[in-house]
Amino acid sequence: MIFYRVFRRIFDVILTWFLSPFSGEIQSIREYITKATVDIYLTITRELLPTPAKSHYLYNLRDLSKVFQGVMTAEPTRVNTKAQIVRLWMHESFRVFSDRLISDDDVAWFKG
Repeated sequence: MIFYRVFRRIFDVILTWFLSPFSGEIQSIREYITKATVDIYLTITRELLPTPAKSHYLYNLRDLSKVFQGVMTAEPTRVNTKAQIVRLWMHESFRVFSDRLISDDDVAWFKG
C-alpha cells in the first residue's frame, strides 16, 4: 500500500530529526515506533468503522500526527531509556486512539 510507505517515511524523517539529541539506545527504536504507530492507525481506520451508534469513530492523519506530537514532548534529560520512550508512546497511542472508544469490546480489541 502506497500510503503505508509514505506515512512511514514522513514520520520517520520527523522522528529521526527529533531523536537526534537522545541516546543511541532511544534512537535505535525509532523505526519500531514509526511502524507500530502507522500500523495502529491503518488497522483502526480499517476495522473500527463508524456506525450510527459510534459515529465519532472517524480517524484521520491529524490523529496519527497527535501520537508523534505527544512523543515529541519528551526531553533528552528526562527520557533516557527505551522503556521510558515506549511507555510515553503507549500512553500517547492510547490517549489518541483508545480514549475515543465507547464499547468495552472495542477497547479490548484495541488492547489486543
